[in-house]
Amino acid sequence: MHKEIKNKIVERQHERYESLILNILNHALKNEIYNEDLKQVCFTCVTLSNGNNFAKIYVDCHERQNIEAKIKKLNLLKAPFKTQIAKLSNFKKTPEIHFVKDESIDNFYHINNLLGKIK
Repeated sequence: MHKEIKNKIVERQHERYESLILNILNHALKNEIYNEDLKQVCFTCVTLSNGNNFAKIYVDCHERQNIEAKIKKLNLLKAPFKTQIAKLSNFKKTPEIHFVKDESIDNFYHINNLLGKIK
């Protein structure tokens, strides 16, 4: 019983860290990073590794045809984002961050098209 409670507490704390990082990064993107190419970008989700050493940041943008170039630019500009995470969180060590395309919207459209063909 105690092990289950401890696991739930650790899981909940992990989710809070992911949410905190997501909020910090979106705030930094809008208020701290001044780059015209990244104005239409937003971060949609964060997944942390079990030891909180690595964070995968899912990216989306209004102009989806240019998303790969924007992700490449984000991965080159990691330092200011890591600085913001370090300043505004209580991590012992700031996680390494990696930006990737959020494919959930693409998957939605694909499934929607498949369902449309069935009707």
